[in-house]
Amino acid sequence: ITGTPLQNSIRELWALLHFLHPNLYADGDEFERKYSFNALKNPEAISALHDELQPLILRRQKGDVEKSLPKKTYSVLRVGMTSTQQKYYRWILTRNFAKINAGVNNSVRYGGGVLTFF
Repeated sequence: ITGTPLQNSIRELWALLHFLHPNLYADGDEFERKYSFNALKNPEAISALHDELQPLILRRQKGDVEKSLPKKTYSVLRVGMTSTQQKYYRWILTRNFAKINAGVNNSVRYGGGVLTFF
């Protein structure tokens, strides 16, 4: 149902389970009590949660599903910095905060807009 990892929230896990099986996972508060952070300190509770989730989890990798995908390739593109970027880069490396802050307060015109440096 999702490729997005859960954000360490039992309620979020319950919401997904409730969507799949609303009758089985009707009460979110009960699920949270059963699998709270403190409850999951117990190895038996972790095992019970794993057993409960096992039939619902399908772990696949792209290579297992689609055999015709080419291998992943990596490309490194070197891009030079503009003179303004070089100037700010030097100021950052030398910790010249006075120059950096002066540029931030005055902003720098670039093309049609205004750039602010942090």
